[in-house]
Amino acid sequence: MKILEIFEKISEIYAWLKIVFSFTMTGLIIGTTIYYLNQTIPILIIAICISLFGFIFGLTFATKMWNGKGTMWFLSRVMASPELDNVEEEITAKKQGSC
Repeated sequence: MKILEIFEKISEIYAWLKIVFSFTMTGLIIGTTIYYLNQTIPILIIAICISLFGFIFGLTFATKMWNGKGTMWFLSRVMASPELDNVEEEITAKKQGSC
């Protein structure tokens, strides 16, 4: 394995873990909030189920992204700022308009 392939795998694993962690934390926050509002055993079971659902959904979604275009591609699309896509065109348009 070449060194670039190793770094690519490491970055894909890191992105996969970020996706799983994101959904897991969302499930945990929702489950904790539900349990905090009504602290009974049946609500605890529901909260645990919601937390597990977030984890399982995160696993399946991250794996689906990995098998598609890749987890790093997915995260780069999620974190991309659409305002910055046409910055150069806007700058040149402003320069031409001010002359």
